[in-house]
Amino acid sequence: MPRSQNAKTTSKKHDQKKIVTYVQNAGMLELKQYLKRHKNADLNFRVDGRGRTVLHIAGILGDDGIIRTLLDCGADPKVGNLKMASAFIFALAQLLIITTIAC
Repeated sequence: MPRSQNAKTTSKKHDQKKIVTYVQNAGMLELKQYLKRHKNADLNFRVDGRGRTVLHIAGILGDDGIIRTLLDCGADPKVGNLKMASAFIFALAQLLIITTIAC
């Protein structure tokens, strides 16, 4: 791999880690600032071995502000994990679990 391409790959992985950290730590302000500076950021990358995206993670955590921000900035709710469950399905399942526990 050429040196410049290797640097781009390393930078992309670093950027992805930042996005994941902001989502996991409920860093709404940091996420918004980052996405404002990086308007073409890929928000549909795989976060883990299960094939989840940052939108899946935000759905699991139930952070509606971050979910809205990700959607507004281009995250695709139809992207599935390795079992083909989309972030929309994840969010719906979380809602059903919370509703069931509350009753």
